[in-house]
Formats: sequence, C-alpha cells, structure tokens
Amino acid sequence: MLCRRFYCGLPSVLPQLAVILAFCTSLGAADELRMKAVVPDENAQAEKVALINEIYQHDYESAETREQKLRFAQKLYHVGLETKNDPTGRFVLLRIARDIAIEQRDPNTTIRAIDAMDETFQIDALQMKVASLTSIASATRMRSEQKEVAAELISLIDQCVKSDRYAIAEPLPAIAISAALKARDTPLRVAAIAREDELVRLTGDYNRIANSLETLAVNSDAPEANLAVGKFYCFSKGDWARGLPMLAVGTDQVLKSLSLQEMALPADAMSIGEGWWEFAESTSEWEKKHIRKHAAMWYAKALPDLSGLNKARIQRRIQEAGLQRNDGTANAHSAPQFALALDGKTSYVSVNTLRYDGRYPITVEAIVRVDVPPKTTGVICGTYDDAGLGLAILKNGLWEFAVRSRSAGYRLSQSDKSATLGKWTHVAGVYDMSQCYLCVDGKIQSSVQPVPGGHKASKIPIQLGINPGRVRVDFFHGEIRELRISKVARYTAPFKAAQEFDADDDTILLLKFNEGSGVVAKDLSGNQHHGAIVNGTWIPLN
Repeated sequence: MLCRRFYCGLPSVLPQLAVILAFCTSLGAADELRMKAVVPDENAQAEKVALINEIYQHDYESAETREQKLRFAQKLYHVGLETKNDPTGRFVLLRIARDIAIEQRDPNTTIRAIDAMDETFQIDALQMKVASLTSIASATRMRSEQKEVAAELISLIDQCVKSDRYAIAEPLPAIAISAALKARDTPLRVAAIAREDELVRLTGDYNRIANSLETLAVNSDAPEANLAVGKFYCFSKGDWARGLPMLAVGTDQVLKSLSLQEMALPADAMSIGEGWWEFAESTSEWEKKHIRKHAAMWYAKALPDLSGLNKARIQRRIQEAGLQRNDGTANAHSAPQFALALDGKTSYVSVNTLRYDGRYPITVEAIVRVDVPPKTTGVICGTYDDAGLGLAILKNGLWEFAVRSRSAGYRLSQSDKSATLGKWTHVAGVYDMSQCYLCVDGKIQSSVQPVPGGHKASKIPIQLGINPGRVRVDFFHGEIRELRISKVARYTAPFKAAQEFDADDDTILLLKFNEGSGVVAKDLSGNQHHGAIVNGTWIPLN
C-alpha cells in the first residue's frame, strides 16, 4: 500500500537515504528558519499518509510505467502546492512527490519538490538535494539521464558555493564527472572538473577565515576580521557586493580607499578601474583573476567616453581580464556570436537560484528564433505551475505572455500576428503590478490584460525552454540568443527593439548565450544566477 511504502519518507528500496533526508528536516540557516514552520512530527505525518493512501491508492497502483509514476508524482506535487491551510498535508504530499521522483530517477521534479518544501518548512534544502541527487546518480543507467543528472549536480555545486556550504558540496564534483563520463559528454565533464578545482581552492580559503568569521559573529566592526573576510569574498570568490563593505572598514588603507571610492555616488568608473587594476598586480594569480575582472567591469562602463590610444589601452585590459572578445567589446555588451538551440523534446535551461515572488514589476524579454511551430506550447521562459508567469509561443504561431492572477486565473496577452519563422524576434512580457502586456519588436500588442488581485507567484525557479509545472512538456523548439529579466516595467510605449541587452541596476538576470561551449549559461547581471543547460546545442551565428 502507498502508506506502507512511503511512511518513512522514502521508498523502502532506499532506507539509508531515508535516514539522511529525515535528518535534513532538522537543519537550516537560523535566520530563515524563524520565518518557517517546524516539520510535522511522525505521528501527524502518519495520519496524513493514511488519508493520502485512501484518496490516491488507485492512482498509485495504476501507475505502471516510469512516465505514469512521474505524472502521479507531479499530481501530488501540485496538490501539495495548492494545500494552504493544512501544513502537515502539504509537507507529506511534497515529501511523497519527492520520494517517487527519486525512485524514478527524475532530478528536476526532485529539486522542485524540495524547493517547495523549503519555502514553508524548516529543512536543510541543500543537504537534502545533495543526498537526493547522489542517490539518483547511483541508480541512473541511461546516457540521457546521466547527462541530466550531471547538469543538475553542477548547478547544485554552484548553489552550495553561493551559500558557503563547501563541506556538503565536496563529493559532488566527482559524482558529476562520473555521470558526464557515462553520458559521454565532454563539455559536461570539463565543467565538472573546473568546479572541482574551484571548490578545492574555495574550501581551503574559507577554512582559513574561520576564526575571522567567529570574531565577526561577536563583533561585526572588528577591522582585522573584516579585512580577512572581505578579501575572501572579493578576491577569492568574486562576491564584491558582500565583501566590499567589509574592505571599507578593514585595516588596509589602500583597500579601504578603493572600496569607499567605489561605494561613493556618483562613482568615477575610470578611476576605480585603474585603482583595482594597479592593486591586482601585487596579488596572487588566483586573486588577480577576480580583481582584474572587477576592474574590467568598471573599465567597460568608462569605455564609451574614451577615445584614441587611451580607449585602445583599456580595451586591451578588458580583453586580458577575460571580459572581452575579439571585436573589442565587453561580454555584457558584446556582439552576439553564438546562440543556444533547444530541440523541442529534451532541451532546457534551469536557473535554480532565481524565483519571482510578485512583489515588484517584472519584464521578461528574449531575442529568439522559431523554425518550427510547437505542437502545443513552446515555453521560452517561465515559472508556470498552478501559479506563476511565462513567455511562450503557441501552436497557432502567436507569441504569448501569461500571468496568473490571484482572483481570475491566467491572464493571457497575445501577439496581434503570428511569428515569422526563421526570423530573430525581440519578445518582451511586462507585468506592471496591475496589468500584463506583450511587446514584439518594439510594438506593444493590443491584447493588454488586467491582473485583478495581483499576481499569484509560483514557488518554482526560473526555467527556459520548458514548462516546469508539468512533466517534460511544452518544450521550446528554436534558438535563444539573449534573455533578460528586470525588476521594472521597462516598456510602457513603443520603442526601438534592442539587438543585444545590457545590464543595469534593474537587471535581475542577463544570459547572453555567447559562451559557445559548455553546460553553463553565465549570468552577466552580477547576481550569479547562472543557468544549467540540459541537452542544448551551441550554434555559431555566422
């Protein structure tokens, strides 16, 4: 019976993992835990399992194939999301959905179920993801599944690094490398090896500032500790937003001066770039890489006002820092050279660190090309579920921006004309907190829709090329050249459609797809919301 099989929190074929996942429910960051509910006790969970068994026993027993079982997991997942006034029922539904997904070797559904649990309950989501993906990797045999597991593992490594959870990430690179080898995917293997090297270095550097972190926990103004920790975040990790304020109160006068200059408004981009570049010369090769890249970002801002030999000198430095291509412009401002092709069957990009909660306006825009109309819906970017929003192309060829209203279901803003196949098109969906509308090549379409009651946000992270709320459906068949998400309603009147996007203070995510190789789409907004690419194909634009 369903209750017997799932009472312990995981299918009985995985008893050791069940113990690990149960332990994960008692851990988590203290600041976040205070805002979440305690995990229900076993007796309360057992009562809900009995009820779920009574309601869904026939569905469970009727699911014979892997695809049917995954659809059943999705069904429980959606019911769990819709359960608002029964925390225990919500937790058990999501837990069982997670467990079935693990048993059926589906990392995407597993991660989404854990994320949904993490939104409400006091769990250690990262540790739970590590245990779950490790289990899936050990049971996976097919090359296509190994490839998907490797990509999700690489994304999970990035999440662990972002949260300074280096210890739990330690086994992941080796598992990702093994999965990539079994999948015979060289770019994935290279990416996993790079993560392994980076993780070893960051772990060592982080361990060396342990005493300084303890000092700051007691005295946040301690100058020496701020210097040590600030140097780690800026020079070792490249997290300048976190580390720069620490350098500004540290004991190194040169770093204090540079930091204060950068934090001042208005900032002198050229002077700041020159200062950091000069300082980088006295650091190790590892630190120099991050400092030069930071200097180059300031140089790129100053570049439009430069000319002659001085401009050529700065362009050369930007190129040396690795932020420049052969055309002499920085990556975040570079002429497109590649695009990412998605096959409409198995390809997508997962941005697991980014969610939209509906508390601010949003613009989702992309430069895309469609070669074949979808059979159902081709999702370009979205968080579709029983809630959320998304940018897509429909089977009738119309572009669409869908926003879930709290009181009136999905509000659908569609284009006035069908897409022109084979043509690069700028498509933008805008939600301004009261209505949603669609822009195609700079023209606001006539289908402007009110969103009564405001937006009903999804718990699902941003996904490209796939409907994340359903099992392997609504894949996008075409190419994506660039994608940008902004925390502002960018377009309120007709405009000249950009051929390339830039990052500014309102940019949440900027993917250029200009890497040309690998399985990671780098976020050029500075927010480090990198995308994990699954089964995508790089195509040169020439």
